[in-house]
Amino acid sequence: MNPKEILDPESWAKRTFGPSDLKDLRRTGCAVQAAARMARNVSASLSAHMQTWKETIALYRLLNEDQVIFEALMQPHWQQTHEQVESQLVVLLIQDTTDVDFSHHRKTDGLGQIWNEQGYKSMNIKYGGKSLAPKAPSGVRVCP
Repeated sequence: MNPKEILDPESWAKRTFGPSDLKDLRRTGCAVQAAARMARNVSASLSAHMQTWKETIALYRLLNEDQVIFEALMQPHWQQTHEQVESQLVVLLIQDTTDVDFSHHRKTDGLGQIWNEQGYKSMNIKYGGKSLAPKAPSGVRVCP
């Protein structure tokens, strides 16, 4: 897959959510548009992603539709993941949880308290779902 296609929010959203069966093409288009906007700034609020109040209300209406459920949105992504995994000999799913302690940075603001009860400035960073398909030597079979 082309890295440019993966990193482009519009291409990623169209490929990931475009095939979703939301029972109306307008709903699917709205979901694709919202996903692309969210991919540009993953830490922003829903209302910050929309350019106008009208678009914000439209997004909330979309999310309130009975046909817009998690399974319907995610089914194309699950299918694409399954196809990619099936096409590889070996797939490594890598996950790392890193704790970063900023307690020695007393003047650092804006980190917030994630889990530290002593009030230290700290963050918990999770890297999840990274997958790699390394090239295995010919004739090597990896068993689960």
